[in-house]
Amino acid sequence: RVIFVNDEERELSLANGWLRDTKCITIPNGVDLSALGVSKRESQRQRFRRQHDFSKEEVVILFSGRIDDQKQPLILPRIAAALKRKRLSVPWRIVVQGDGRLLDRLRAQTRRYEVEDVMLFLGWRDDASAAYHGADVVLHPALWEGLPLVLLEAQAASLPIVASNVKGNREVVTPETGKLCDPHDVDQYVEGLVHYMLSPAERQRTGIRARKRAEANYDKRNNFSQVAQIYEQILNVDFVDQLRRAA
Repeated sequence: RVIFVNDEERELSLANGWLRDTKCITIPNGVDLSALGVSKRESQRQRFRRQHDFSKEEVVILFSGRIDDQKQPLILPRIAAALKRKRLSVPWRIVVQGDGRLLDRLRAQTRRYEVEDVMLFLGWRDDASAAYHGADVVLHPALWEGLPLVLLEAQAASLPIVASNVKGNREVVTPETGKLCDPHDVDQYVEGLVHYMLSPAERQRTGIRARKRAEANYDKRNNFSQVAQIYEQILNVDFVDQLRRAA
């Protein structure tokens, strides 16, 4: 059996005759919904925002992931510069959580576009939940994906998403939970971000719908259990028990 994490790749394999329908299944990735639940949001949000000196009104745009070509981080300073030209009525910053080989180039581009004042670099964090709780919207301009955990975590944290319209992303982000953009179009990212930046009520409504979608589709306990059932058909019970305990 072949397990896909998104339906688009599974449908492509079926359409091209690479696999038979009975030999493949889609089981999405999953996340820990409890770690990103509403009960923990307010205390962690306040702690995170105090730690990084965000005002109550400041809109925090979170980019979380590897700083490499796939995630297209070098577009961030261009987005920040375009947002600055808008002269919005609300204060804002883009928070970059992650590390990778393009970090030095990203910092250089931040200086080139003169957006150091609106971009904050956190580095790599083993526990990303604090940043999700402290953020107001997630930005994910990746060039390709499978089924990105960052978007599942964003939805679990009740956050609206502005993301590139690529495979994987478009399976997670619906019109009710975020905005999809041409991967290379700075103006589309800016338009999507501004939509949420200027409306706390819309951020809240979208976040509620996002959380419901995460609960329905991306609970790692349910999804890992489905994987374990498939292994149970092929391997021994001891291995399956270990997999379930790991979930």
